Amino acid sequence: MLELVVFKLPSPILTAVKFGLGEWTVDSVYYARKDDIPLAIIIPAVIIPMLLFIAVSVYCYRRKSRQAEREYEKVRHQLENLEESVRDRCKKEFTVMNDGGATDAMITGKIQIPEARKAIVAQALTQFSNLLNSKTFLLNFIRTLEGRPDFNARSRGYLASLLTVALHGKLEYYTDVMRTLLLELMDEHVHSKNPKLMLRR
Repeated sequence: MLELVVFKLPSPILTAVKFGLGEWTVDSVYYARKDDIPLAIIIPAVIIPMLLFIAVSVYCYRRKSRQAEREYEKVRHQLENLEESVRDRCKKEFTVMNDGGATDAMITGKIQIPEARKAIVAQALTQFSNLLNSKTFLLNFIRTLEGRPDFNARSRGYLASLLTVALHGKLEYYTDVMRTLLLELMDEHVHSKNPKLMLRR
């Protein structure tokens, strides 16, 4: 008796023939499962989103780089303009100071004082010199002048020049005073809206 037996396994299908007591395997039949996704669909579904992600990342990176470069150029241009403005202002103030200092009694040291008052004036100048050597007095003196509405930039430069001449023999003390004033100026401008204008004055 000839009997065809088909063994249905998940994959492949095994086909066998039985005849009497004998049994022979004919062949194996492979079939595609219904839930298998073709490779031609899997690869594009994975690669295309990956390529899109890479392209978007590169675009965003280049855009940020160009924006940062533009900001850097803008800040550099502003600093160059500020530097040029400060340089021109310094030249102008230096010229004015030299022109005015040629006849100034504080710089030349030649003061026209009546003979009867020379002793009093000399004593007053000595006492004022002693006060200038007091850091507390000098800082308060400068702050008081800074608070006056008529104490303009030219007056500030003039006072700084006179203090430099008066304290040229005590540069360590003078540097300490300038450092204190500079730190106060920095602290004031850090909390202001335009900190980059700090060195303009």
